[in-house]
Amino acid sequence: MAYPGVSKFRDRVVTVTSSSSNVFGVAPFRGRVTLIQMTNLGTISGAYTATCNINGSAITGGSISVTTSTAGATYSTVPTGNNNVNQGDILEFGQGTAAQASVNFHIKEY
Repeated sequence: MAYPGVSKFRDRVVTVTSSSSNVFGVAPFRGRVTLIQMTNLGTISGAYTATCNINGSAITGGSISVTTSTAGATYSTVPTGNNNVNQGDILEFGQGTAAQASVNFHIKEY
């Protein structure tokens, strides 16, 4: 009989909420950013590109292009590189506009 696979790695989420152009969070453990999700908290009247960084270095594949949208619109991206974090690393979400957004950094802990 096959037993279900149990991974010792846990997926956890770090959530930051932006009311200005940049917002910062802290990685509470060592791991890898596996998904970045952003939800608009207000109406966006112009297009912009949001970037995500770890300690000031861009996450490869961590940009989100946002078009004109309403509150509740959700965007996501899957990082492809430079996405490893250590405990205490600074997670930055920079959107270059004053739009409000809630951002989830999904981190696989290891």
